[in-house]
Amino acid sequence: MPDVRFALSISLLVVFFVGCDEQETKLRAWQQQQVELLQRQSQENSAAARALVEADAQSRRQFVALEQAVQAERRQWADQYTALEADRKALAAARERVPLLATAFQGLATLTLGIAALWVCGRLLGRMSSDDDVGELEETLILSLAGETDLFTDEKVLLPRSPEVPVREQASPPIAAPALGKD
Repeated sequence: MPDVRFALSISLLVVFFVGCDEQETKLRAWQQQQVELLQRQSQENSAAARALVEADAQSRRQFVALEQAVQAERRQWADQYTALEADRKALAAARERVPLLATAFQGLATLTLGIAALWVCGRLLGRMSSDDDVGELEETLILSLAGETDLFTDEKVLLPRSPEVPVREQASPPIAAPALGKD
């Protein structure tokens, strides 16, 4: 705006000095052209300023949208990092827990094996104490092999007792042939 006033004031001064002749009309025409040119430039400047303000606003909107996208992506990365950290902690806890479980299972297996061995020994010892007939069977077999008794008859052949072999006195039923498949 100051340029327009300056141009008008100069043109008025020129009109006073020059006078009202043909040059004055030329000067007025030139002055009018200058004023129109200044108005056009002013309009173009304001249009350019509006376009610049609009472009600035558009770029700010784009920048805000881009910033929001970056923030969303950062949140996703943070969530993924949190999940990864939780998985890492779970894996570390499992690494600590697995050897403990293995040791516990190994101890349990050892204990079970020991109990099983003790059970088998107990069963064998129980059988030995309940196998009183084994001694009698051995004596009968030895006597049968020696030919001093006959297993297939109902008569019992008794040998004189020797002082070296103690024999228990029991009334026993007639001995039948032993079954070979028994334990």
